[in-house]
Amino acid sequence: FLKADGIFSEFTDGQMPTMVAGGTTSREFYVPGATPVGGNGEGVFFNGHAKQTRLIMTATPTIEGHTATAYVEMDFQSASGSQGTQNVSNAYNLGLRRAYFTFDKWLFGQDWTTFQNTAVLAETADFIGTTDGSVFARQPMVRYTRRLSDAVTLVAALENPETITAGVGTAPNGAQDDDIIPDAIGRINITRPFGQFAVAGIVRQLRVDNPTFNETATGWGVSVSGKIPFGANNANDLRLSLTAGEGIGRYIGLGTGADAYALTTGGGELDPIGITAGTAAVRIVLSPRVRTNLGYGFQSLDLDPARSPGSATESTWSVFGNVFFSPVPGTDLGVELRHGERETLAGLSGGLNRLHFVAKRTF
Repeated sequence: FLKADGIFSEFTDGQMPTMVAGGTTSREFYVPGATPVGGNGEGVFFNGHAKQTRLIMTATPTIEGHTATAYVEMDFQSASGSQGTQNVSNAYNLGLRRAYFTFDKWLFGQDWTTFQNTAVLAETADFIGTTDGSVFARQPMVRYTRRLSDAVTLVAALENPETITAGVGTAPNGAQDDDIIPDAIGRINITRPFGQFAVAGIVRQLRVDNPTFNETATGWGVSVSGKIPFGANNANDLRLSLTAGEGIGRYIGLGTGADAYALTTGGGELDPIGITAGTAAVRIVLSPRVRTNLGYGFQSLDLDPARSPGSATESTWSVFGNVFFSPVPGTDLGVELRHGERETLAGLSGGLNRLHFVAKRTF
């Protein structure tokens, strides 16, 4: 599809004029952990872009009685490194989103994490929508899918690990990239006439290994989600998810929270951080060409004041409402209003108000 976005953003807190620099992702889509706090924000920013335009190449041959699929998906939002500016060209690089091949029940390559149920992502003008509480990650994996019955499917995967730590003083902080054991994820999908549901679980080893700090810990999480149709011809639907665990911060809300504390006291320790997150969204079809969506997302981190800096995000939430008009099939014109808030461990808070226009053509 081709997608053009026009976004008016008001950050209600933070220090002007540099609280959200131009060209940052939080000016282009909602990033819960980037909402400024603790100041006197003012003014409105406008950003227009077409970065979310998406290109897909796929092939599905049958080889000696086996089904094989090759799939590559790219957009201009995912790329990092050298890019254009808004000064003249507005040129942006292609970035890899998903790239995998399947052979019968097996998948190899990069795809949505198995811990995520993409069916409960809301229809939004924003890149994600119910971002605060959404499980959201794409990463390399090997995945096995087996249908147990007409209604139940089992999915199991080993996926690329990455430990994100938070610390004070000289403790390791940020992405460590010392992991040696893949994240183990399983999901049960249940499809019934009254809805689609999923229960997913994850177990992972968190690891930091450097000359001054060598520790491991266990992270775990459970996510329950569902999409429930209702109304005439089941045209409307309710989408829900609830996720909780310890040491899974990077999987939720674009990594707003870390996976674990890196503690230098007592010889060193990795202590997983607890998190609870959820989403709710409803889609109502008003006519064959008009539909509306309302949504809410939240996350809450179980932070320890003795182990976290006061600037660490303790909670975020947001609400949105939108209307989409499709004058012809495959063409969408939409407008969306959003409000989001972030609060830190020190009690500082900040908000975002956003008016988002979108035009999209799917082909």
